Amino acid sequence: MPKLVNGFWWRWLVVVTVGVLIFAAGFIFAPGLMTTLFDAMFFSANRSNATFSAEALDYITFTYGVLGAVMIGWMLLILRVLLGSFRRGEREAWDMIALSMVVWFVVDTGFSLSMGFWENALFNTAFFISFAIPLAATYRTFHA
Repeated sequence: MPKLVNGFWWRWLVVVTVGVLIFAAGFIFAPGLMTTLFDAMFFSANRSNATFSAEALDYITFTYGVLGAVMIGWMLLILRVLLGSFRRGEREAWDMIALSMVVWFVVDTGFSLSMGFWENALFNTAFFISFAIPLAATYRTFHA
């Protein structure tokens, strides 16, 4: 018998996932805007604002584009899980989404902190919390 997943939390996850998809698409379709956003975050007043060569800027744009592509793939997979097995209340769906979020958060945030980019760790924390709240709220539905 299928479990009833709370519609509010399910919709929250869908909206956040679509929001991240749009954000990730910005790396590919609006690279100037995204570079400006991340430059402001990473090269704030407490860091010296570096002047990069044209080649370095091209590489940065390329790297952000690859990041966007990976995020798009990840979020499309999560969206598919949300629209299918998660909505049907299948435990494996909750586990897959939660595991991918925890592993990403620990690895990315740990690496960011080890490289001295606390700003990215803070950004990651906000992103992680936006998924963690509805996942925590639906835990018992999937693990009863």
